[in-house]
Order: sequence, then structure tokens, then C-alpha cells
Amino acid sequence: MPSDDLKQVELMCASHAAYWAKANRIRLSNGQLFSTEGREYQVPFMRDEAPEKCYMKATGCGVSDAEILECLHGMIYGRYRQGVLYGFPNDGDMMDYSKTRWTPLIQFNPAQIGKHLTIGGKKTDAADVKRIRNANLYLRGLRMMPTADGESRQSVAATGIHVDKAVLDETDQMEEEIIGKVRGRLSNARIDGVRGKSQIVYIGNPSDEDRGIDSLWQGSDQRYWYRKCECGGWTCAELEFFEDPEKCVGMYPDRISRMENFQPTGYVRCTKCGKPVGQRVGRWVPTKKENSRRHGFNWSYLTSENQDPAHILHCYRHPPENNIGDVIRLMLGRAYSSTDEKLRKESVYACCSLDGMPDSHDGPCAMGVDNDDNKHVVIGVRTGPETYKLVRVFALNDVTQNRFGQILDLIQRYRVKSCVTDLRPNADSAREFQRAAIRYGCRVWLCEYTESPLQDCNFIDNSGIVKVYRTGIFDTTHRVIMNSQIVLPRRNKLIDDFAQQCCNCVKSKEIDKRKRTVVFRYKKTGNGNDHFRNALNYFVVAASKVGRSRDRRFELANKDCVMDYSVI
Repeated sequence: MPSDDLKQVELMCASHAAYWAKANRIRLSNGQLFSTEGREYQVPFMRDEAPEKCYMKATGCGVSDAEILECLHGMIYGRYRQGVLYGFPNDGDMMDYSKTRWTPLIQFNPAQIGKHLTIGGKKTDAADVKRIRNANLYLRGLRMMPTADGESRQSVAATGIHVDKAVLDETDQMEEEIIGKVRGRLSNARIDGVRGKSQIVYIGNPSDEDRGIDSLWQGSDQRYWYRKCECGGWTCAELEFFEDPEKCVGMYPDRISRMENFQPTGYVRCTKCGKPVGQRVGRWVPTKKENSRRHGFNWSYLTSENQDPAHILHCYRHPPENNIGDVIRLMLGRAYSSTDEKLRKESVYACCSLDGMPDSHDGPCAMGVDNDDNKHVVIGVRTGPETYKLVRVFALNDVTQNRFGQILDLIQRYRVKSCVTDLRPNADSAREFQRAAIRYGCRVWLCEYTESPLQDCNFIDNSGIVKVYRTGIFDTTHRVIMNSQIVLPRRNKLIDDFAQQCCNCVKSKEIDKRKRTVVFRYKKTGNGNDHFRNALNYFVVAASKVGRSRDRRFELANKDCVMDYSVI
């Protein structure tokens, strides 16, 4: 090859990771040669320089391989001079990933990658850190751990390192706090030597709505793969399928079995001509250009040549094991939460009455207080064994002194006899409030959430503490709202905030790998503001300590109304 051509190839290799991987015949961790044939959608992944990238995808997209190669390419060619942090949910996942992805990649490509690896010394040749030319590749399990005082938490794995790029793989399994910690590691970044230029990448199969990768996706420019048909029309299978699955997926009439002669029995229809449209000729199109700082990519099995659209449609109609959630999340690349897992605002509004919120009440009332700086308060009465009526909700501004002074006034006006507030984060003022409330005939309990179902609701008289099983009380308030066992005041701006915050959490299944058990926990979603939901939890606990309230207006109305059907 002429020297000019060699220079041109080298320039192309230096500027584009996909071209470099293909020209150098890079073998992936499975031993196969890297190729974008049939995966043309990957090419933009490997040359996108947006400050943030977000991949919300089904399984098997190849995003991790693309990002691994892009990271290696950037360190070999000096783009990432400080290095790259590649993060995982925990140390176990990190070790597995290092052994199954990074180690084979280096072994399969000794001339292309291995020669750039500095061998020798534990600090630069270990499972969790590797020296590639003059940059460090950090492979870390990112978990938040409590500090020595127990009042705060930190990520030791993300401490003491500085990088130009960070990749967070399996984002949905990470705690939200870790993202802020990782961003701090990019403060001195200089990609291509440009001061302040950095990149953070989020990768994940979606799980719950408004949480994790779905929340990050909602803040992106939301790109979809549009395919070009021979007729000139453009089709996005991911959008069309959720509009009308039957219209999106067509069937070949002459093919009986799912993969007869390795041919699919279904195809994605062109929205213009209705004929089968391939996926190799296409482009990523953003739908929310105002969020241009974070490029978001959504990918599903519908954009894979290895998947049969007919099979995808069949699974959507008839979910295996009746698990529609896994079909939507793992095959269609969308977040999903059932009504058993996450409240909807419509369910909260269905509990609203036409009654306003009075300035006082005869009681006996119960009160729940979320002990944040702004003190979210829920006041109501118990009308039955597990039925309630809220008479007032508040969001009190008590930031300056961080005390419960205003709430003591509410105790008097609403004849509150039982109150529950969380002990932390403002423990001193909570105990002071507990002592002060006694003068007004109100018993205040300080709540501590537990993870043990054995302590469903345990009141400890001598300390004034109530220990409550966190998942259990969230289940209770979820059920109370879904079954309309609670009456809310007339809808207004404050009730809108109450409804939103009640919906800002979702019940999520987790695997405790150490104990090999399945546990369910409620996690924050949306903007993470769930103060009113916690206040509602505390109200329900407090209400168990007061008697039923009788609505005197209802009693008088029935007393004056005599029905004698014998005269009809």
C-alpha cells in the first residue's frame, strides 16, 4: 500500500474508533472479529462526543462492546490522557466483567491492544486497574458505603482518582447518589487536551418507570433509529410498535415456522408503502433537541437482524410466564411498572372528594410528619379498621430554625392525639418536639424504618420510638390508595404535589447475592421527592393509636331523616 494511503488509513484510525477496530481486525471477547455489518446503528455510538450519553436498551445491543473499544481507542491515541473509569454496580460484577470481557479482549489482540498495556506491578496490572500507554483504566464496583460516623455515605471506589471519561454500566442497579460522586472525578478532565471537556456514559436495561436509566433517558434528546425504505419512507419500529403493534409488524404468508430456513416469519412494515423495511440503512433522529447536552439512544429487538418481529409480537401478545414486564423491558427496551408496583396520579385523584381543607377539626386526629427541612405534614382521622380521611396537608417552611414550632400550633387546631415523625435527619429537634407535644395532649412517636418484616410496627413505650417495616408500610399506603380506602380533600395545587410525591416511588425486586434471597424494596423515582408519601406512611401508623372519628354532620342528617316505607 502506498505511503500516502497508509497515512490516510492511520489518520482514519486515529479519528474513529469503529474504523480503527475494523481496520485492525480487532477480535471481541467472544473471539469474533469486530464488524458493524448488521449493526450499522453502532457506528454513531463510537464517534459521539456529547458530554453525556445514555443508552436505554434491550439485551444484546452491543453497546458495552462499542464503549469498551471506544475507551481503549481513546487511551491508545491519547484522547483520554488521565484515563477512564468503567463502573459496575458492585465488586462481584466488576470482577466477572474484567475476566469475561477485558482479559479475553487483550489476549485475543496482543499486537493491536496488548502491546500498549504496561505489565508489571500490582498498581498497573490488576483486575481493577490497567495501564494503557500513559492512561489508567479503572474497573470499579461502585457502591455507597457508610462513613465512620454513620451519618453520611461515600463511595470509596470512586475516591482518589481523576479521569476524562466515565462509563456506568448497568446503571439501574446503582444508587442515584453514585452519579454525583462519579461526576466529581471528571472535574479536571481534558479530552483531547481541551480544559473542562469530559464525558459520562450511562448504560442499562430499563427496569422501573421514572427511575435509573429511564429517568436519565427522559432528560436526554431521546434518539430513535429511523430506517430508510427503498420507497424513500422513514420508519421507526420502536415508536410504531407502541402506537399499533399489529400495524407495525407484518407476516410473510408463505413461511410457517418461526425460523424456517433461517428466515424470519415477520417483518417491520414501512409506514409509507407497507413493505418490509430493513434496518441497515438508517439514522438516529433526536426527538427532544432542547436536551442536546445528553444524547440518548433507545434500542429494541425490533432493530436486530437476529430477532424475528413475529416472535416479538407473539411475546407481547402472550408474555412468557405472564411476565409482560420482562417483554417490555428486556425485548422492547422500555421501562415498565405495573399498578401493583407504582401508584399513578389518576388513582390518587380518584380518592379526592369535594371537601375543602378546614382550618381546624374536632378530632381526634392523627398526624404524620416527614422530618425534612421543609416539614411535610399530613393530618387526618381514622374512619374504620383501615379507612381514613385526610383533613389537611401542609408543606411548612421551617428551614431557618429547623424546629417544629409551627406544627405544635397544628396539634392544637386539629386536636391531634397521636403523631409519628421520622427520627432523622433532624434528631435533636424531633426529640424536642416530642417533649413539647405532651403539653398539648399529643403523644409523638419517632419512627425508624427497618428492613426486617419481623418488626411490622413495633411501638417502644419507654423510648418513644416506633420501628416500622419500610416495605410493609409502603405496601399498606399503596393498597389504601388503590382500593380508595382514603378520602382526600378537593383537588388543588397542594393535592397535586401530594399526588406526585405519592407516585415518586416504585416497588422493586432485588437479589441479595450474599443471602441468595429475593427482597422487595421501594425506591425513589422521578425527582426523588417522596416527602408526602412518607408523611402518609407515618399518618397511617399514628392513626392506629387513635379511635375512630365520627362525622357529626352525617349523624345529624341521618337522625333527622326518618324513612317509613310501610306507608308506600
